[in-house]
Amino acid sequence: MQGFVAGHADPLNTRLSPDQKRRLREELEAHKAVLDTLELQRARMGDYTPPYILLSIEETKKQIRRIERQLDEAIA
Repeated sequence: MQGFVAGHADPLNTRLSPDQKRRLREELEAHKAVLDTLELQRARMGDYTPPYILLSIEETKKQIRRIERQLDEAIA
């Protein structure tokens, strides 16, 4: 499938098929669920939150922004 590699849209080709959009939305929801869990862990642990959780929160936020950007570009 042209413009589609390993489940992700080609950043140079902003046209996404309905299937690609669906997959991105599913991936977005999964990342949001992970972020919710990580944020809950951070809230419970407070100052004792391990660095790996803090790093995971930042990485998950990056992935969410990437997917939202792809979906926004596909709409524009």
